[in-house]
Amino acid sequence: MEEENTNKEKNSQQLQQQDPLSELLDAYGNYDACSWSAIPPKTNEQQLIEASSNGFLMEVRTLLTKEVTINCQDEQGETALIVSSRAGHGEVVKELLNREANPDLQNNQGWTALICAAHWGYLEIVDTLLVKGRAMIDTRSHRGWTALHTAAHWGHVDVLRLLLEHSADCMIQDFDGRTAKDVARENEDIEILTILDEVWLSTSLFSYRLTLEYTK
Repeated sequence: MEEENTNKEKNSQQLQQQDPLSELLDAYGNYDACSWSAIPPKTNEQQLIEASSNGFLMEVRTLLTKEVTINCQDEQGETALIVSSRAGHGEVVKELLNREANPDLQNNQGWTALICAAHWGYLEIVDTLLVKGRAMIDTRSHRGWTALHTAAHWGHVDVLRLLLEHSADCMIQDFDGRTAKDVARENEDIEILTILDEVWLSTSLFSYRLTLEYTK
């Protein structure tokens, strides 16, 4: 009987030594729920960016009735408009623009809401940003890419056409000297190349005619 009790005590000691939770509690202390009260609540700006990213339209509307800086940027430079444009939440984008969100702010990579929407091929959001938001169409990221470069790279034909209809400059070069046409050529995207070739030709002819008129 004494030997059996001794074995039980040994097994109990082994289990306690193998229990990682017990080791953590011994090392860091046994915190109760009140310890979490030290975590500060999220600001209205943080909540707005989060709700916009998740597409929670009603929550966005509620937050906009409070004291909140609509163009606030987080540590990555993201705004509510940038994250909602990237995530494809068109109604949130419209709501933010109605409240005068700035479409031309850039995150830490130099991306605007327009570049994000063009990257993912969100045609309706691109149109909303251009028409309703009057976004600057040729803003360049820190890589030197415009929304046109981005649409050309990812093969978003409809977005590319829309950007060109709004007079996107197809001759802008990135920081490696590449135009949107060069980017499309690298990807061997025949459809995109054909569209850009036509625009490139018409732009070149127009510039040539202007030069002739100027030199007369």
